[in-house]
Amino acid sequence: MKKYFFVVLLVIAFLENSSFADNHAVYKGGLIERNTLLLNEFFSVVGAEPESTVFTFRMTEDKRVRRCATPVISEIRKNINSFSDENRKMIMEYLFEKQPEPLKRSYRKSYKISRSNTFKEAPNYYATSNFVIRWGDEAYNSATGKGVNPADDDNDDIPDLVEKWGEYLEESWNKEVNEMELKKPKSSGQYKIDIYIANTSDSKRLSLGKGNYAYTTIYSDDTPYILVNNLMPNTINDDSEGDEIGAMKVTAAHEFNHTIQYAYNMATAVWWQEATATWMEDEVFDYVNDYYQYLAEDGWGEFPGKSLTKKGMLREYGDVIWVKYLSEYYGGSGIFKDIWELCKKYSALDANKIFFKNNDTNLSKAFKDFSARNVTMSKSYKEGEHYGPVSDMMVHETYSVSESIDPISSTFFPNPPSYLGANYIKFSGGSGETLNIGFAGKKRYNFVNVKWGAVVVKIDSLGAPEVEEIILDSNQQGSVQISGFGTTYTEVYLVTTVLSKGPKNFRYGVPYSYTAELQ
Repeated sequence: MKKYFFVVLLVIAFLENSSFADNHAVYKGGLIERNTLLLNEFFSVVGAEPESTVFTFRMTEDKRVRRCATPVISEIRKNINSFSDENRKMIMEYLFEKQPEPLKRSYRKSYKISRSNTFKEAPNYYATSNFVIRWGDEAYNSATGKGVNPADDDNDDIPDLVEKWGEYLEESWNKEVNEMELKKPKSSGQYKIDIYIANTSDSKRLSLGKGNYAYTTIYSDDTPYILVNNLMPNTINDDSEGDEIGAMKVTAAHEFNHTIQYAYNMATAVWWQEATATWMEDEVFDYVNDYYQYLAEDGWGEFPGKSLTKKGMLREYGDVIWVKYLSEYYGGSGIFKDIWELCKKYSALDANKIFFKNNDTNLSKAFKDFSARNVTMSKSYKEGEHYGPVSDMMVHETYSVSESIDPISSTFFPNPPSYLGANYIKFSGGSGETLNIGFAGKKRYNFVNVKWGAVVVKIDSLGAPEVEEIILDSNQQGSVQISGFGTTYTEVYLVTTVLSKGPKNFRYGVPYSYTAELQ
């Protein structure tokens, strides 16, 4: 566990208006209107500079990489009619509207290179059982990042890069469709799924910025297609064949999973799409472990008070920890199908709620349990030793204590918990006394009633956790006594959660107070 250190508000103001801020924070500040924000994100994805904008937002290459650009493309398509005619025309130059050249599943020349006489943008194609990989004639140039690397180790006249994409996509199909029995992507019963290799021709529709791995989107008839980068951005993973190969594998599993998600409901919330697609990476290629980066020390656990459903700054990828919790404590990999089946009729959050009801519990109980388990990541998850700790809101070693935690209008500093967020207060330094902890959550905030959750996690001398719930009264107050503080239990954590919705999910959190005394 880590401790936060608070700094002056001047730094907050700087961060809110600097390139470290996420796009939505900039939008919130009124610096740019929504469509301008979307355009800038879109141009960043496709690797093009906008001709003119009110304000251009960029995340420099050495900052966080956008692993999957699918959410940006989806948002652009959803709002396409809100753009001016000029901007709409400019956007559509980068996207396929109709499927240029459908390839039937019965195609007889699979696993060989073929060439189209009509599809000039990507005339080269290589078909596998379920996919057709297409690329252009741009000569390979490692300096400019263009073209397909011609390396052909097996001398079969098929670039290794192309064969590997085919191999990893077929592995993903086998796991996700054949083994897990998930829905097949739309039109895949009749046609092979189009996979385009980006930056291999001068076509704008094959353009992808070098900081992006891939994106999944649809043609006008809702048939999905995928655009993958010809060169994988820098990453770190555990693949024995190298980081770039590992990145290709998880990208194949992730993007193919989006095509399956679209078969259930393509309007499902971004946080759930990305969390489950990231989880699927590890189901298909368990040994790659690319997802560890989202749960590293400066990852998802840095701000545990943020809502589970919040997107931005890669948080939706870090939400893979929630899906790991579901799969490890509620029945294994079958949870994906169970919840996505519910997503056909319900929102992602409601689908989660119904899933818990079907398992004789509820979201509030599950989220309290989830938050408590996150105190000891290494003991709570199968691969938890590779996850970073959740950050402590406060750490106390001397007593007595009386603290009030109030919101700060910044998304870049610790706040009290938002809806489905958690705070962690650490107590240590006891010598065998009884520790009395009192908690009082704000009963009503932003004109709505608030439901709180509060538990204590007691850590014994062997590092094993023991969880005890604090029973809260109608005023959202309660207390607990812990004997053997410092002997039986070397550390104690107070875990506070907000379990009811509010305006904007209480973006900056809901105030609360607590006390701690030795007896």
